[in-house]
Amino acid sequence: MATDPSLCFRYFLKAIRWARKYGLRINLDLHAVPGSQNGWNHSGRLGTAGWLHGTMGYANAQRSLDYIRILAQFISQPQYKNVVTMFGIINEPVSSISGADNLRSLYVFFADDTVTDADRVQLR
Repeated sequence: MATDPSLCFRYFLKAIRWARKYGLRINLDLHAVPGSQNGWNHSGRLGTAGWLHGTMGYANAQRSLDYIRILAQFISQPQYKNVVTMFGIINEPVSSISGADNLRSLYVFFADDTVTDADRVQLR
């Protein structure tokens, strides 16, 4: 059964409203990227991880950057930036699968690219 992205987004907006109402801050943590960053069940695919390698590795990295850019731009808007104060761009990537140098380079690229577009986002 596929999940409707608009339903998920509505709950994300509700969470932002609740956090604002109760004085909480949100750490947005991206748990699943295209291809899976670790092959664990919370990454969208249990088993094979094909995020930065394999036949779709480059395409998966590009799609991930697109999603990260969209989320960073969204949470950097004035009405959200003081509630969503931290953005973990990729949760628990396995460097033994993706390669530590590849991962490091990609984080630097993501940070440079995303902060240029949305300089109010804190990346960890």
